[in-house]
Amino acid sequence: MQRLTVSERLKVMTARLRQFGAAEDGALIVFALYLFVGMLVVTGVAIEIMRYEERRVMIQGTADRAALAAADLSQSLTPSEVARDYFAKSGLGGLNIVPVVEQGQFGEWRTVALDIQNTYPTFLAQFAGLHEMTVNARSRAKESIGNVEISLVLDISGSMNDKVYVNGAYQGTRISLLRSAAVKFVDTMFKNVQPPGAPAGRLGISVVPYNQQVVLGTNLAARFNISTEHTQNTCVDFFGANDFATPAVTPTQPLQRALERHPELPGKHHGRGAALCQQQDHAEQQDQRADCRRRYRHRHGCEVGSGTA
Repeated sequence: MQRLTVSERLKVMTARLRQFGAAEDGALIVFALYLFVGMLVVTGVAIEIMRYEERRVMIQGTADRAALAAADLSQSLTPSEVARDYFAKSGLGGLNIVPVVEQGQFGEWRTVALDIQNTYPTFLAQFAGLHEMTVNARSRAKESIGNVEISLVLDISGSMNDKVYVNGAYQGTRISLLRSAAVKFVDTMFKNVQPPGAPAGRLGISVVPYNQQVVLGTNLAARFNISTEHTQNTCVDFFGANDFATPAVTPTQPLQRALERHPELPGKHHGRGAALCQQQDHAEQQDQRADCRRRYRHRHGCEVGSGTA
């Protein structure tokens, strides 16, 4: 094998360097490597965004359903228990669920607000320096009783004059306590359901005083088909189970007017018996709405009749 001199070796090395410098093979490899790394980063970020959106939709949907269920006024569980159960059933039991609950004193409305924050680690996006992402979801639901109709069925029989004692202390008569309770109840309902500035018609209160029977009153009785044996009262008798099969009474349904007086019951009119239906203004059934508080405050409700129911 022939040995090359030093000068010849230098010439060979110089020729090879010139050839390498002029060659274009593999020139895109470095650029391709940079481009590949960039594509990995972009793909990783895109995947993380998809994971973020998927988790956000899941948490937001669960929060919406949980808030609606927790705000349900007929729900037997507490709002916190309902909300946590919904997230646990959706596989999100590890989240910190603390609902903010506001509700009316008498359970006439309830508002439930959920503010969820979930931070989770990333996978591919860590190459871009993004090590974790945070999902925020907020939901708020409210249920309230809209139009409310209440009927106060009040006993105004003679027994309501009985005195009431609590631990030996005299509290008043039954009717006096009934009047104050009725005024307080009506004021409370107007304050919560029909406050000043609220649209009219949200609250309707009807008062039905009774003493053995209920006096319909002339105006209301004229709307029904009541028998005409006499016109001394506006009370109606119901007989048998068929009359109570349905609570509805149609305007054309034949109704039996009550007797003027019962011959077997003692009355102040000798030989005539006691009046079954005391046709007095305070005993009439009334539909009171906007002026309900005014009537109760000025009339203080109902007067006690004779006899007992």
